[in-house]
Amino acid sequence: MAYAQTDTAVLFAKVKALINEDKHMQAIPLLDQLLDVDNNNYSWHYERGKCYAITGRADLAVEDFTAAIKSNPSCGHCYAYRGVIYNAAHLNNEGLSDLNAALLLLPDKDSVRVATLTARGWLKYSIQDYKAAIADYLLALEIDSNYIGALMNICGAYLELGMQKEMDHYVHKVMKRDSTSSAWLSNLAFIYIKNKNYDAALIYADRAIAAEKNAKEKTGVPYNNRGYIKYMQGDMKGALKDINKALEIWDANSYAYRNRALVYIATKQIPKACEDMERALELGYTEQYGDDMQQLRDKHCSKK
Repeated sequence: MAYAQTDTAVLFAKVKALINEDKHMQAIPLLDQLLDVDNNNYSWHYERGKCYAITGRADLAVEDFTAAIKSNPSCGHCYAYRGVIYNAAHLNNEGLSDLNAALLLLPDKDSVRVATLTARGWLKYSIQDYKAAIADYLLALEIDSNYIGALMNICGAYLELGMQKEMDHYVHKVMKRDSTSSAWLSNLAFIYIKNKNYDAALIYADRAIAAEKNAKEKTGVPYNNRGYIKYMQGDMKGALKDINKALEIWDANSYAYRNRALVYIATKQIPKACEDMERALELGYTEQYGDDMQQLRDKHCSKK
């Protein structure tokens, strides 16, 4: 028995080393071996759940977090991670239940608590309970005033409530926290797009494009944002050029197909617009952003 314990301890140490090196795929087979020895060990289920989540296998991650919770109902981190996955799958009731459970169990100053509060804020934002979302973001920022997720998301919530002064206050904090991230600059551009402040949005979109040129992973989102801004400013040629560039970088961006469809409609290229709307819907636009593409397609592309 002592030998078996030592053997699993060595194996789990290898798992942790692989995880620390971001080699999550390689860690999974070792965790499989460990769970063959003891399928009730919650920490092994928890670690494998994280590996599955990071490598994009959400269903398997949920199974592991559920098994971990069954073995250890006080595992706040397990509830937190499962809640985030439910959020991503738009299972709001399940997500809220898990995030609430996690917050009852996590230590007051735990970093996962900050992420969990931010995730719960995002869930409340997604159901348009903006005041409740802001309350969660503020709780997260009380623990970590520089947590970029909460800083960014609170800007959007204040925007939805028309609280410009508060929004600008947190935009300033975001820029102070990180003025070089193409992702955050793109988010700020999108916030100002929603606010219909296209001059400000263009500044951040240009900065995001410059930042993404130096990024290891490129998304094309900054070009898509700028393309939409140009569309709203009446520059259809410039809009089309930027959106095409965005799709050249990432051809599975349903929002970029949506934006290009709008340009094609504005320039009376309806067949091309219909193709792009269809592609946006195929890529899951409705699940992510709502049914406006479906309505637009029904208006312009319905067969008679």
